[in-house]
Amino acid sequence: MSEIPDYIPIYKNAKNYPADPLRVVEKPLRDTNMIEVVSGTLQTNASASVVYEWYAQEVQNLGWTLIDLMGYDGEVARVQAKRGDEFIELSILSESGSRTIRVTYLVTRDIK
Repeated sequence: MSEIPDYIPIYKNAKNYPADPLRVVEKPLRDTNMIEVVSGTLQTNASASVVYEWYAQEVQNLGWTLIDLMGYDGEVARVQAKRGDEFIELSILSESGSRTIRVTYLVTRDIK
């Protein structure tokens, strides 16, 4: 399996969620003109609002242009950005009854 590109932000000390590990995919998304590049889920015990703030800043540090931010509302936060012909969507989710935060990744690229 390919290594995750260095322009994909990875929260420090986050670990792969066993049921959906972060991975390079490189396959067409059905019924779209997009290729799924990277997808999966990481988990951490850090505060959801801290994780959200870190991702909102780090995507910019790595050369992404923010498209949309949805701040943490107690359950979910979202960061969307564009870099060249690639798009990244990060969902930061609280696990009910747990301190674990999941960060779900979807990175896509336009088919040329």
